[in-house]
Amino acid sequence: MSNNFLKENQNVPEIKHFVGMTKTMNIMILIGGLYALYLALFLVTKKKKSVPDYILAFLFIVGGITYIIVYIGFEYDDQEILYYILNVELLFAPLLYIYVRVSTEAENKFRKGLLVHFLPYVITGIYYLYFINAIPDIGDCFFYSDVSMDDKPYHFVIISILEYIYIPFYIIYALILLRKHRANIEQSFSWSEGIDFNWLNILLIFILTGWGIIVFVDIFGSKSFAFQTAEQNLRHAFAISSILALFLGYFGFKQTDIFVERKVVIENDDHKKETNKEKYKKSGLEEEQSIKILSDVKTWMCEEKAYLNPKLTISELSQATGHSTHNISQALNEKAGMSFHDYINEYRIKEFMEKIENGDHERETLLSLAIGCGYNSKSSFNRVFKKLTGQTPSECIKKKESFQINK
Repeated sequence: MSNNFLKENQNVPEIKHFVGMTKTMNIMILIGGLYALYLALFLVTKKKKSVPDYILAFLFIVGGITYIIVYIGFEYDDQEILYYILNVELLFAPLLYIYVRVSTEAENKFRKGLLVHFLPYVITGIYYLYFINAIPDIGDCFFYSDVSMDDKPYHFVIISILEYIYIPFYIIYALILLRKHRANIEQSFSWSEGIDFNWLNILLIFILTGWGIIVFVDIFGSKSFAFQTAEQNLRHAFAISSILALFLGYFGFKQTDIFVERKVVIENDDHKKETNKEKYKKSGLEEEQSIKILSDVKTWMCEEKAYLNPKLTISELSQATGHSTHNISQALNEKAGMSFHDYINEYRIKEFMEKIENGDHERETLLSLAIGCGYNSKSSFNRVFKKLTGQTPSECIKKKESFQINK
C-alpha cells in the first residue's frame, strides 16, 4: 500500500487508522535504529572491553543501519533502498551465534575461521544485487504477497528456502551452546548469577518463535493475517523486533566476562551414574585417589570455610588442594554424587542452618544471613535452598519455630 494511495484516501476512517498505526511503527523502527547505534558507541567506549563486547557492538551497528534503512524505505516509500537489506538476516544469525560461542569459550577470541559463517550473506548479497539490476520488476518478488512462488524465479525460491532453514539452524546451535555452558557452570563455578546467559536464552527462543511466524506468513500468504503486502509484514516485524534492541542492549552491557577453563559433558539427572561412568571411563583415576581427593577437599572446606567466598571456582580449589580440576570434578561426581556447584552450596546451606539453630534469624534479615553464607543475592539463595532442601528458607524457619513451640 503506497504512500500516494494513503494520501488520496486519508479521510477514510479505516485508512486513517491504518496511517496512524503505520506512522507509529515507523517511529518505533527509527528509535530502534538510533538506540542500537547508541549502544554500539557505548560498548566500544566503555573502559573494560572484551571480544564479545566488540562482536555485540558490531551487531548493534549492523542492526542500527538496517533499521534506519527500513525507516527511510517505509517513511518515504523508497522500495529500492530496501533491496540492500534483503538478506540481512543471514548476517544477524551468525553474529548472534558467534557472540554466544566466543562469550562461553575460555579463550574469548575471534578466530579467522569464524568468517566462513558469513559466506552465505556475501553470496546471496551478490545474487540479489545482480538480479535487482538485471530485472526491473524483481522487487515484486520481495514485497508483494500476491506474487506466488510459481511466478518467482526458481533460484529466488531456492534461496528463500535456504534462508528459512539457515536462521533457525544458527539459533538452535546457539541454544545448544548455552545449554552446554550451563552444564559447565555446574562443574566449575559455585554461583551462576550473571554468567548463565538466561536472558540470552530467552531472547533466542523469542527470535526463533518470531522467525517461525514470519516463515509461516511468507509461505501461506499474508492476507489471512489482514496484511495486504509483504512490505507491511516487514514493517510489523521490524517494529516489534526494535524492542529486542532494548532487551539485548541492557543485558548485553551488564553481561559479566566468563572464562571457562574446560568443557564438560552435559549430564542427564535420570541417568547420572551411567553418564559419569561413560565420562570418566578413560581418566585413570583410582578409587584410593578419589577418596584422598574428596578428603582433602573436605578438610580445606572445613578449615578455611572457602565456601563463604561467593566467587569460589574449581580452579581455586585445585590450587589449594594440589589436585587437578578434572580429578576433583570426577571425585565429586562419583563419590559425593554431585557437581562442584551443588557441593559448595551444600556447605553454604549447612552454614545457614547453623545460623538458624543459633537464632541469628531473629537478629538479622534473611538477606544478611544469605550474604554471610556466601551468596550474592537473596534470589539465588532461595533458588539453591529450594533445590537442595525441597523447601524455602521461610518454610524451614517456620517449621523450626513450630517444633520449638510444640516441644
